[in-house]
Amino acid sequence: MKTYLIPVSIVIGCLILGGSFVLINSNKSYSIEQQQRLDNERGLLKLKMDECESLSVGVRQKWNNVMGVTYSELWEECVVTYTDTETGEVGTSPLSRMQTTEN
Repeated sequence: MKTYLIPVSIVIGCLILGGSFVLINSNKSYSIEQQQRLDNERGLLKLKMDECESLSVGVRQKWNNVMGVTYSELWEECVVTYTDTETGEVGTSPLSRMQTTEN
């Protein structure tokens, strides 16, 4: 019985080490995929924010009470921050809902 104890211990040890190695590599691959996904999302968010910033100039020219234009993840579009000309309160509105006034 003692003759099998060392080989069985070696096999069990190898299985534990091999299983650990597989789990570590699996976790590393998952972490890399998650990081790449986050990087892509950040890149898309930056593009949307830059687009809103470029629209800011035209919006400020059209309405004199605009404080800024930023991207809102909540509304998933550009949002205008403005001062209400009647009350003086600061408000926000999605750019797509802003009404154009013709002079």
